[in-house]
Amino acid sequence: MRLAQLARKLSLKSTAIVDFLAAQGVAIDDSPNAKVDEVHARAVISHFAPALLDVEETIPHEPENTLEAPKEETIEIPEPSDESEVMEEVDEVENEVASSIETVEELPDVIRAPKIELSGLKVLGKIELPEKKKKEESEVINESGEVLIEESVTEPRIKPREKKFTDRKRIERPRRNTLSEARERERREEEEKRKAEEEKRKELRKQKYLQTRQAKAPSRAEKVKVEKEVKKAPAKKKKEESVSLLTRFMRWLTSNQT
Repeated sequence: MRLAQLARKLSLKSTAIVDFLAAQGVAIDDSPNAKVDEVHARAVISHFAPALLDVEETIPHEPENTLEAPKEETIEIPEPSDESEVMEEVDEVENEVASSIETVEELPDVIRAPKIELSGLKVLGKIELPEKKKKEESEVINESGEVLIEESVTEPRIKPREKKFTDRKRIERPRRNTLSEARERERREEEEKRKAEEEKRKELRKQKYLQTRQAKAPSRAEKVKVEKEVKKAPAKKKKEESVSLLTRFMRWLTSNQT
């Protein structure tokens, strides 16, 4: 067993195994490819993981299947005394040889992998290419007797493409989802109701505001009356001031005369 394999099996470092074997008096190189004897490996396993030894002992080892070729049997034929005995022994020998041949034929044949047949290239369609222009030669005899060769080029005819007409009536349009349409309609109706309620609330607020303002603001007649009273007040004060000055002056004069 290799040192790396033993360390992986015990989930240990290779240095720990090397130190343990060195303490036991066995020197091994600290390399993953170093060989460890079975005796030393069992000692290491019994020290670090004795449970693995119990598991290995409980697992029975399967016998190796070894096919041995049948050995050739040598049959000694005694010298027959009579012809009948000779014939019987020959038949027995032939039967034994036939049975040995059958046992040889009964040996398992070699298992061969099944052949996989690969499919070739598939022709999906053909592309028609325009044919090359063919030159037609025609001989023309000149007035002087010379033969002139005229070449006429014939262009190949291109087949027009066939138009495929589709019946528009037969084309089925995708069906609409009625459930999603109903949900969309309900959502729109709810949105409209919400907007209408918001407008009503705004209108009510506006009316309340105007009412409170009218209640607080005095009427036009009251405003005029208040303004008149404010204007009259300073005139009365002036009269009172003038009267008080005259009385004071008169009092002063009387006091001086006496």
